[in-house]
Amino acid sequence: PVLRFHGDRAWNRICCGNGDFSFELCVDICKRNGKNKLIWFGDKDKTLNYSPKRGEMILTVHRWFANKSCPGNWMYARMGDLAEKVTKFCPVGVYTIMEVKSGQGSKAGWGRLKSGIGWLSLDFCQRV
Repeated sequence: PVLRFHGDRAWNRICCGNGDFSFELCVDICKRNGKNKLIWFGDKDKTLNYSPKRGEMILTVHRWFANKSCPGNWMYARMGDLAEKVTKFCPVGVYTIMEVKSGQGSKAGWGRLKSGIGWLSLDFCQRV
């Protein structure tokens, strides 16, 4: 499984800070595919020659496959940070939800995590 990251300058403006679109998108893609670790090598050859282990997803960029600058130098320099944040947010485990709200993007609602890292789509959770 490979998560291909496409983008341009307009996309990069969306991709900054905690709770940004790229972060939420990557978390959603990983969770939908049962992955709990997003990996960024920053090297096309190393990335394409790596065989992901169970639970891993590899992050690639459009510039490696087409004559494009996607996702732009600003975002490209932060891909490792993005992968690290997504991996921290996706581990399988037990989480304490402090508050629940309905909202766009989740049928079951959103749960605010006690850790303070943000909100989790309850579509991917089971109450214990």
